[in-house]
Amino acid sequence: MAKQLNNCTAKGRIIEGAAFGQQGDRWYVRGCMIDGTGGHSWWGGCESYCMEQIKEGVAEFSDLKVAFGSSVFGAPSFVLIKGGNGYSCHHDIDSDLISRMNRINNKTTGIINCVRLFSSGAYFMSDSEGSEWKGLSTYLDKEVESGGRDKVLDVVVARDGSWIVIRPSRFIASEGVSDKLTNALKSFYSRHQQRQQSQAELIRAYDEREQKRIAEEERAKVEAALRAKEEEDRIRAEEERKRSEEEERKRAMESALKRRCRDECVEIVAHKRLRYGMRVTAIGRSIDLGDSFVVSANSNSVAIQSADGSRFLASDPKQLATIVPIHDAQLHQEDKELMLVYEASDKYEAAISFYHCICRDGRCECTRTAFVRGIITPARPILEWTTGPQPFDEYRCAEKVDRKRLCVLIQDLKRDETQREICLNAIINKLRTESTKKLLEQEKLLRRCKLIQETAETLLETIEDLPEDSNGCVIYEVQYEHRDPSFRGRLYAKGEKVYSLNEKYPRYANLQGMPKELRLPLVGNFAFDIDAENSEYRLICSLATQLGLEALAPTLFDYRDRREHYLTMIMQLHNASRDEAKRLPNIILSAGQYTTWLRVVDKTSVDQVKRFAVKVAMEIQALRYELIRHPRFSWLSIDKEHLLTLGRHESNVEALLLPRIIQNCENEVLGILHRTFHKNGWAVRAKIFDGLIAEPNGRGSASSLESTIMDAQKACKQSGWDAVFVVKPLNGKQDEQMPKVVAAREVLARHALPRRSVVF
Repeated sequence: MAKQLNNCTAKGRIIEGAAFGQQGDRWYVRGCMIDGTGGHSWWGGCESYCMEQIKEGVAEFSDLKVAFGSSVFGAPSFVLIKGGNGYSCHHDIDSDLISRMNRINNKTTGIINCVRLFSSGAYFMSDSEGSEWKGLSTYLDKEVESGGRDKVLDVVVARDGSWIVIRPSRFIASEGVSDKLTNALKSFYSRHQQRQQSQAELIRAYDEREQKRIAEEERAKVEAALRAKEEEDRIRAEEERKRSEEEERKRAMESALKRRCRDECVEIVAHKRLRYGMRVTAIGRSIDLGDSFVVSANSNSVAIQSADGSRFLASDPKQLATIVPIHDAQLHQEDKELMLVYEASDKYEAAISFYHCICRDGRCECTRTAFVRGIITPARPILEWTTGPQPFDEYRCAEKVDRKRLCVLIQDLKRDETQREICLNAIINKLRTESTKKLLEQEKLLRRCKLIQETAETLLETIEDLPEDSNGCVIYEVQYEHRDPSFRGRLYAKGEKVYSLNEKYPRYANLQGMPKELRLPLVGNFAFDIDAENSEYRLICSLATQLGLEALAPTLFDYRDRREHYLTMIMQLHNASRDEAKRLPNIILSAGQYTTWLRVVDKTSVDQVKRFAVKVAMEIQALRYELIRHPRFSWLSIDKEHLLTLGRHESNVEALLLPRIIQNCENEVLGILHRTFHKNGWAVRAKIFDGLIAEPNGRGSASSLESTIMDAQKACKQSGWDAVFVVKPLNGKQDEQMPKVVAAREVLARHALPRRSVVF
């Protein structure tokens, strides 16, 4: 035993547990590295049954506890404690001890802290109910029972009967204990008390800071109330001023509108040469062609007399179709032509139809000569190659896609559309009776391929009427909006919705909302994808630095700086992919747990990863408590109230607010990135939440990609954000096949229906 203890010390291991018999023949040692790795156990001198039980215990539990003793008849006895309150076996121990351990085991919250066995059946046990001992010597029994109010943590008895009682802040040793051991214990407790005093001083200083902070907050609240009152008065005065200006503006607009209508009326009367005696057809009033005639015409209106003799004023001369009078026949030839043009006020609101009508002998033959279909949310073209650079606008982007490649892609996907639907329905029917992981993955692939095709077709419908440049690309405007009640979160692109059964939210027919595979052929020929690396944890660490909360999150800072180390650890210990490993910290950041991730990726728990996950979760919870209550994020009250109205329980609402804070920070950093690229001569084609898609403007004034990224990182640093931007695979990938489509076609090949023979 001494040899193993010395080996552990020499190799930098700490001793987690040790036990020995009073005769010195049986022993057990458990050691590990200071970071919890490299755990191992050694034992010796035990009878074969005891050794087998210890071997099985250390294989199953890393925190196995062992106690050696002897029965009243001198036979060897032992107890193995597994976990918090389980014991696997015992041998020749007192029945009272067995009864107490059984009682603790049967309680779900019961915990066994320590069990010590001594000679002649004596024992000491500490658990969640207190402590129990039996068979101790007179002085030791008195010390354990009435030696102080502080808790007894451990009791050790030597072969010669000397003993030591361990308490939280002191120890008691009997005569016969060596001076070397007592001096070592005194030194340990001295250091322990110094640490306690130091910790108490830190707590006192923290309490003082908290009291000062609370006082400052109260003072700030009073000052804020005064400022709010002043601001309210200012806003009221400003609203009154704006109201007056708006009324004046409306009066001016009404006057201008009347003037414009009068001018238009004069222009139309002159253009149509409306005058007394001219035969007209009044749209909406006339029964027959040319059954009315003009009585008078002026700058405000035209007086018309209908066939029944009634008169009315036509305030809009555009609604009058003229019939060439007989005395003007020499100007307009013998056949009377009538051109009817029904105009829409906005080409984005309705369809526009042009009819050419030829009327003879009171009958008209009309032919539609042109027709343009309107759409609900059209793509508004931005002709950059003719209008020059666009001004910076955080809520607008000029999206650009390769329409020629889009058409080719849709035709390619349509080749196996029917077979895909048949195969998908067959898999769905099979899943009703046999649910396997392979079938679920195949269903997911086919649905993904279907979603890609539907999104591509919707996008083509949106942009099919736009003009192309020489490379077959079209440019159109996409607007962005906040969808959270406080208008502080992410910016989402507006567009046509594309619904899918296996997705919670609809997709949108634009670069942000489409499946990411679809971006490769559409923009890979000319654009670059710039993304923020490890965005969430860099942002939350930046927030902690800005607010002086670094001490609350040492593990988060370590993960930010050594992310590859932790991802490699998760991948190796769980045999997981890199994408699966990256999901664990993100799930914890979104109020999830280690067990949540295990269920999602179908893995089993590993102690080392579990310790890391627990530390991250505890630090995120501490940071979340401070951030939510900071005045900087007072707007969260709006989101909180909205979540409560949706039926969320109040105890769960705070966990949902931290992602809102991170999204707000993401939007701020994305705004800096957008402005930097625009300033350096790049055309930002789309915002992708924590990154963007950008293209050099092609006029020779754009800075290089590397220098622009460096400028953006520098600008973020000046604003207090530790952001790192990387270029993701996109540029030059336009000719590569989409992996999801290739995998879906492999599924179709495996499920190909057999050809049926035809008999004539």
